Amino acid sequence: MLNNEEFAILDYIDTYKVVKEPNLAADIDLDPKVLQNLCEKGFIKRIKVSDLQIEPTGEKAATEHRNLLLDKSGRKEDILRYSDQFEQVNVRYKGLVARWQMKDGKVPNDHSDPQYDQAIMKELAQIHGEIKILIGNISQLVPTYPRYYQRFDLALQQINAGNMKYMVVARDSYHNVWFEMHESLLKLSGKQRVE
Repeated sequence: MLNNEEFAILDYIDTYKVVKEPNLAADIDLDPKVLQNLCEKGFIKRIKVSDLQIEPTGEKAATEHRNLLLDKSGRKEDILRYSDQFEQVNVRYKGLVARWQMKDGKVPNDHSDPQYDQAIMKELAQIHGEIKILIGNISQLVPTYPRYYQRFDLALQQINAGNMKYMVVARDSYHNVWFEMHESLLKLSGKQRVE
């Protein structure tokens, strides 16, 4: 059985399969001793100086821990409902990102129209509020989910400050945090990605 720190690390790496240790440390409250222990157990392998890869045993341990969390909570139906709610918001979010990148689906958005961008940012603020509620609900069952609060908030703060790369481009952009949480939630709920 994994503890919360071990699960947070495995869940993160399981999303990407290979990660850079500095990115892992930036996104998770990383204890190097816990990481070393996971490597010694054969759950993670260093493939370069700073690259970490999840091993099949690590994937299995993460899956077993997700199932244990759901079984212990007795609230698997709630997770499935939260996952469905996320998917509904995800449709709107994907549309928002598409509009952020392309105007009318044809012309790249050069961000020279502040009204156009402001309308998208207003919609993002609404989605942000909805996602924070979902994170709160999921966090009652999965103690590693609060990490998404701060990461979404930081990305949104950067966007609101005019640093537009935090919408989609930056490594820790709103879009990349969204992708990570979506993948984690899919693994938790056992659902498949809906395109």
